[in-house]
Amino acid sequence: MKKRNFSLVFYCLVLITAIGLLAGCPDQPSPVKPGVDDEIFKVTIINTLPDQAGNTVTASPMEGKSGTTIQVQVKPAEGYQLIPGTLKYNDTNVPANLRFTLRDNVVISAEFELILTWDVIDDIVWDKSANSLTLKWDTVEGAVKYEILHAKSRFGDYLPIETVNENSEENSFTHTAINPNRYENYYKIIALNGSDTEISARIISLEMSLFGPTVYFYSPHDDMAAIQKEINDIHGNTPNDPSGITFGSLPQGNGFNGEFSSRRFAFFFKPGEYYFEVNSFDGFWESLKIGFNTSIAGLGRLPTDTVIYGTVVTPAHLGNYNNTCTFWRSIENLSIQNNPNYSRANVFNWGVSQAAPMRRMHTEGVQTEFLYRGGYGSGGFTADCSFGGSINAGGQQQWYVRNSHFGGNYGGGIWEKKI
Repeated sequence: MKKRNFSLVFYCLVLITAIGLLAGCPDQPSPVKPGVDDEIFKVTIINTLPDQAGNTVTASPMEGKSGTTIQVQVKPAEGYQLIPGTLKYNDTNVPANLRFTLRDNVVISAEFELILTWDVIDDIVWDKSANSLTLKWDTVEGAVKYEILHAKSRFGDYLPIETVNENSEENSFTHTAINPNRYENYYKIIALNGSDTEISARIISLEMSLFGPTVYFYSPHDDMAAIQKEINDIHGNTPNDPSGITFGSLPQGNGFNGEFSSRRFAFFFKPGEYYFEVNSFDGFWESLKIGFNTSIAGLGRLPTDTVIYGTVVTPAHLGNYNNTCTFWRSIENLSIQNNPNYSRANVFNWGVSQAAPMRRMHTEGVQTEFLYRGGYGSGGFTADCSFGGSINAGGQQQWYVRNSHFGGNYGGGIWEKKI
């Protein structure tokens, strides 16, 4: 009897499997290896994904027997995108909507990049001589026309001003009746299909094009509830809040969305008055939450040009309201005053450590505390400020104050204070 060459058959199977992987299409099941029907193969996602910006790559399930179908999901964080060609399956480039049949241990990796909106600054161009703004945008698949709406601010009241038919060569619109302040012109472009159903919408303004996706400008013309929700959603409500970005730290299991994140945020308030809800959280009253790698500031000539009626707080992500790791944030050029719609007095909590700065601040009718909910911290910095009332430094270990006025006493502080 002629002897069969099992070695040749085995090598052919290995060769066929390798070709399938190199083609980037590991979708067709291969014959089960003899004697390994019950062997469990694993999917490993490297580059510590989700990464520190909050980008995630997940596979479901993460392990299984030969023949198990695996679905890979790629989810960039806000303001980020997957770098084309970087999603890899065993070092072979694959499409983002990867779905494959498990035949062996698999390693998946990906890389992300920040979307820089200033690369597309020509989306809106100001013509100084004509005092007009020209908008340009790419074709939206399925759109037959675009409705253009106009407002004075991002969260303002948008009114329709024009409808533009789809132009495959270039979509554009020039607005000649703009508001005198060119930075008070926001446009919402709504893509509509043949049934006048909205496909998508985008907002364009000079500020958004100039300063990028994580610099936020607010105006007294904005809806106050929308401002408050946006700032607090970016912060997050608990250390493990998957939607938050600037709250938490690595020891708390959320370093990708907090202390060790690569994300940076700036909240700029144009001169005017802002009335915010003062909501109860565990019996404490709060309005705006400011987290890691975040700056909040007024854009007026004087701090009193920009008034926040409500509170600003810096929640502690460590237990027992421990503020010793609450740093890498700043506040400046704002006036914090009591919201007259509430009978109770508001408290301005700047409970920070490591000299997280407070500059050119003004308070009136509110209690100022250099701590959070009666906890303790490890030092801050205050300069060129005027406080209408007393200061409670509570369990702060040290604090440095320069060129500032106190309407009442400076109380608390465990070790050292320099005023």
